Amino acid sequence: MFGNFKCNRHDWSEEHIRKLPRRRFASCDFENLCLTNQGEWLLFHSKDLLDGNNKESALNELNSMPFTYAQGREETERGLFRVKLVDANLVLIRNERGHVVNVTTTTSLISKANTKEVLTSTTTTNLTRVELDPNFRYLEKPVYALKRYAAGNMGHFLFENIMMSLLDNHILYLDDVFDKSPHNDIALYGYDGNLATNISLKVGTMISKNDVLQVCSKKGIHSIENLPCLNDAPNESINTQSSAENSQEPTTKYVLNTCFSHFLVGKISNFFVELYGRESAMVMLRHLAYSGLKLSPLPNEEDIPSELIHYLKRKNIKIGIHSKSKASRHGRIIWNVDDIVDYLRQNVTEDLKALFPKKKISIDVFEMGQMDVHDQIRLISDLDIYITDQGSSAYYAMFMRQDTTVLIAPECAVVDKKQKCWTGLGHAKLMALPHLRAVDYLDLHKGEPPMSCNMRPTHNQDNCDPILRPDLVGSVVVSAIKRRYLKLIAFGLER
Repeated sequence: MFGNFKCNRHDWSEEHIRKLPRRRFASCDFENLCLTNQGEWLLFHSKDLLDGNNKESALNELNSMPFTYAQGREETERGLFRVKLVDANLVLIRNERGHVVNVTTTTSLISKANTKEVLTSTTTTNLTRVELDPNFRYLEKPVYALKRYAAGNMGHFLFENIMMSLLDNHILYLDDVFDKSPHNDIALYGYDGNLATNISLKVGTMISKNDVLQVCSKKGIHSIENLPCLNDAPNESINTQSSAENSQEPTTKYVLNTCFSHFLVGKISNFFVELYGRESAMVMLRHLAYSGLKLSPLPNEEDIPSELIHYLKRKNIKIGIHSKSKASRHGRIIWNVDDIVDYLRQNVTEDLKALFPKKKISIDVFEMGQMDVHDQIRLISDLDIYITDQGSSAYYAMFMRQDTTVLIAPECAVVDKKQKCWTGLGHAKLMALPHLRAVDYLDLHKGEPPMSCNMRPTHNQDNCDPILRPDLVGSVVVSAIKRRYLKLIAFGLER
């Protein structure tokens, strides 16, 4: 079994790259990577396969630095992922049923024909002492490995942790969110550990049909278990993985717990700030989510006019408003949600009923943080227009259907003792999605008096929560609903 790695390098000449925690590669695809009971990641890779004339030096250099980084936000060294290259080839011996029953190491290239010779050789084998844990596993399907950032927040979790096309792969979490040591606070960022585990599990099962996995440590033994794995005590080595880098002396014996046919780990693009050019990944994730939750029609079916018309005919008109708590520590909430809802109920709903008398019209006011993950996506997928603040809730709009609208409130703050508002990052990114119409609230304000906001210090002392004019919001709601549902009239299905 040959260990191999295919890795992409960083361009360290770029200034922003030089500021990142130092590692050798941007991302890696490992073949036949193994986890020991001691918590080390080992790759049995003969130095003869390395480039250059000085093979020993090349091997030592690779082992001198973390291989890559496995966390969405690059604020600390917590995300560094270390692998130790072992100068040998690993031989897994299987019985007639295909189960792994024995293990050794060798410097020889082996085949079934000379397996017996290798196992009995005293010159080429046992260079590195290895044995199998009684519960040894070999995972055939590819594994995506990552450490979690702010995992108790669905928006952060999606866009800074797990924005990948997983399909028929496993997800492996390398960390323990219940570890309370100071270096690990980034895993939760103040959110509840049970909530983080629930989100980690539900999102994983939504976009992958295989078990969601976690690196666990019980009684000093590291293993791969199904999430959630409750450790006897949160183990710091799960989150730091310092043993492989700091230990200069070879371990006397490696006890292999799990090996992976394909193990993918590395930089996960922060989709909050790097969406452009990656829109297709958003589309893929929406398709995976709809498929996992059995929501119809699927995104690819929305391009068929008859499918979309049939869906619009049977659904009611739904307006959604995100109402974050006024005690939110993050700020950036829409301050006057109640005023907006009152205006819509008193003015807009009657106008819409006159246009679409067969439709029920509902206004859903909700807070994402108080909802189950699956319910969040089901709700968003059924909205015709979504009114949201600039927080991570805005990014749920990616789960909206074709021909829908999201109205995004601006960012506001107190600058030089004056209230100022500007178009935030949410609109700049979501407007790139092809199936969605993203409306910038400030575009509605052109030629109008400056908008106001409510000063409310949070973790940002200059925070000022935007106050939206209900009549301007109402105008967007009416135009969005007309744009989406008038096609029913064109097809003779309304009135």
